[in-house]
Amino acid sequence: SRRRHTRYISVTGVQTCALPISAPAKINFQFPKPTKELSLANGIKAIFHKNDRWPIFHLDIQLRDASYLENSKDGILVDFLMSMLMEGTQGFSKKENVEFFGNNAAGYGFDASGAFLNCLNENYEDTFKRFFLILTKPTFPVEAFNKIKSIMIDKITDLKKDQSAV
Repeated sequence: SRRRHTRYISVTGVQTCALPISAPAKINFQFPKPTKELSLANGIKAIFHKNDRWPIFHLDIQLRDASYLENSKDGILVDFLMSMLMEGTQGFSKKENVEFFGNNAAGYGFDASGAFLNCLNENYEDTFKRFFLILTKPTFPVEAFNKIKSIMIDKITDLKKDQSAV
């Protein structure tokens, strides 16, 4: 049985009744059963679900305390390190990585909450290899370090100003 809700609108001190509104229908959602499960060496359990309706693969790697990290000084350091991942990897410059992902219709990003990759199912192996190379073999070029360090110092200064205003 559904409950009926009635809304009242105050018009110059007099209450008038609007039409009754039905309660929203209960959402019946079931998480899809995994197509494949595997445990990584660090104990993280990876769950895969194949969706044949879309030729797109999405990978999202979230840090455990992402909501805390995005709004803290620790998060600024994590954001700094994740930003440095964008600057190049063993064997490939930032420009080469950007061109590779663009030519393969793939998007990727890194921030204080983690990393993500969107790509087409077609040729996904090459895209995965490059993405994981970026995650595991970054070069951290000095000029990029100095540029990003300056940006992060500004972020910390802004964070301190925001906290002192509270």
